This record gives sequence, structure tokens and C-alpha cells, in this order.
Amino acid sequence: MENLKPRPGDLERVKKFEALKTQEGIGKAKQYESLKEGADLNRVQSLISKDKEPTPPIHIAGTQGERQKYLFFLFSKSVPDSAIESVFAQAQKLKGINFYGVLRGVDRNREVLTKIQGIKNFGEITVKVNPLIFRHVNAEAVPAFVYAQCAAPQMFRSGDCEYRMILYGDLSLIGALEKMADEDKALESIYQELKDAF
Repeated sequence: MENLKPRPGDLERVKKFEALKTQEGIGKAKQYESLKEGADLNRVQSLISKDKEPTPPIHIAGTQGERQKYLFFLFSKSVPDSAIESVFAQAQKLKGINFYGVLRGVDRNREVLTKIQGIKNFGEITVKVNPLIFRHVNAEAVPAFVYAQCAAPQMFRSGDCEYRMILYGDLSLIGALEKMADEDKALESIYQELKDAF
């Protein structure tokens, strides 16, 4: 007998279903049904892709062994705005490496979101909330820069990354890349290009 009692939300679902029985709803359903029956899927596909350039195939991480360079800037609301603004301004000039600002999480009052929305150059930078990156590198403090090799951005999963280096401290992006390039020569050209841009 317990199963026959209405659950919360059942009444709302019934109302939505009843609203679909209107003449307009029935007309739309009939129109959809007629479109479905007479659709030439090859013609539809050719119209959709007619004006688009062919998209390159996506390589799934691990199948091709193709990895890209990533630089993550780990920060929180405790990092001064001026430090974040400086890093984001320099990051806009980066070439040859994917750059993301990374937060461990969002506080209940969402103060960190308000903070980053007020940061200059925030609109041009991708900021992710990803506690897994913090966990993978055992980040002890912020700000920190993390160099990793991961799949292309379309296939990005932080668990699939190969984390190469973490650098703690209130450094400029140029300063962090300089220190990282001393350890990993693959970053030398990226550092030099960024340095020359300023």
C-alpha cells in the first residue's frame, strides 16, 4: 500500500503532462512526427556541414600517446588580487602551452567567485574548480604553479595527466617559467617567448 501514495513532485509532473495535451502541444507533436517520418538524414547532414570546415579528428588520450603541455596556476581567495592579475596578464601572452587558473573549491558564501570576477583579465583566462589537481600534486600552499602533460583540452581529465613539477611562491609567471625551464628544457622556448613579449 505504501507504493500507492503520491511522492513529492508527482503533482507537478501530472500538471506538466496535462499542459502537453493542449491543441498547441498536440500540433507540435504531429509536426515532429511528420518531420521524423520524411526526414532525409543524408540531406540534413550535408546541409549542416556544408558551411563548416572539416573538423580534425580527436585523438583519445593514451591511444596516440599525444600529450600537450599545461601550466596550472593554483590559487585561492587568500592570494592577493595583484598577484592573480599579474599572472593572468602574462598568461594571455603564452604560446605553446595550455594555461588554467585552478581553485580547490568554492566557499559557501561564494566569496572566491566574487573575488575572481573582479580580477582584471579574468575574462580571457579559463579558471577551473578542480580539487583533484591539488590532490594529485599534494599541494601544500597557494599560490603554486604546476607543470603537467595531459591530453588535448577537448579530452582533458586531470587524473590522466603526468604531473612534472610544482613550484610554490608568490612569483610572476615569467619567474615561475624561468625556474621550471632550468629543470625541464622543453619549457625553455615558452619561457623565452613570454619574456620577449614583455
